[in-house]
Formats: sequence, structure tokens, C-alpha cells
Amino acid sequence: LQTMNHRVEQHSLVNYGIGVDHRFTELLAVYGAFRSDFTTQPGRPPSSMLMSSWDLWHVTGGASFQFLGIELTMGLEYAFGDGKSFQPVDFSQADNPAGLADELATDVSYSRLKLLIGFDLAVLVSGD
Repeated sequence: LQTMNHRVEQHSLVNYGIGVDHRFTELLAVYGAFRSDFTTQPGRPPSSMLMSSWDLWHVTGGASFQFLGIELTMGLEYAFGDGKSFQPVDFSQADNPAGLADELATDVSYSRLKLLIGFDLAVLVSGD
């Protein structure tokens, strides 16, 4: 009987970002942002059960505008990055019934495009 031991290990980190917005008129504003999204996994060997070990970057842009008395916000976010994906168990070989893997690692790339939609509807009216 073979056993598999796992430990959880994470390191501290600092993520950072910067954002800007500019109001062109009373009815139109644009914004943009850039931020990091680093992993807390310390690297080799895989020492935790985290879902990913990817370091990601996010770039966001959009606009807010007035339409029929409602402020609408629309934008896009693109995230990208890379890292390693570790496979601690491998049941594909018949001579390895316990499924213990010899550090199977795969380089992975990540990208995602996200649509952002929001609205601001005033429900309270000041009584001047």
C-alpha cells in the first residue's frame, strides 16, 4: 500500500494595478486599467493543491454614458498569462496501480476576454 502526502504551502505576494478614467462630457466617460494577478504557489515542486500556478495580467477598458436617464457602463477585459500545470496522479499505466506520477508538468498559456456591463439607476430623488 502506497500513500500520497500533500502539504499546503503558499508564499506572500503583492499584486498591483493602475487605473485611469476621464469624463469627456457630462454624458460620456472612458476608463482603462492594468493589473497583475500573481499565483501564491511557490513553484517547483508543486507543494499545494491550488488549482493553478499561473501569473496573469489583466487589461481593461470601457466607457460610461447616459441613455434614457440611466448611466450605462460597458467594457472589455483581456486576461493573459502562463505557468505550469502539474499532474500529481497518473492512472494511465497498468504497472503503476497506485497512480503515483513522476512529476508530470505541462506548460500552459491562458487568455480570456470578458464583457463587462453595468448600470446605475437612481431610485432616490432629493427634495430641494
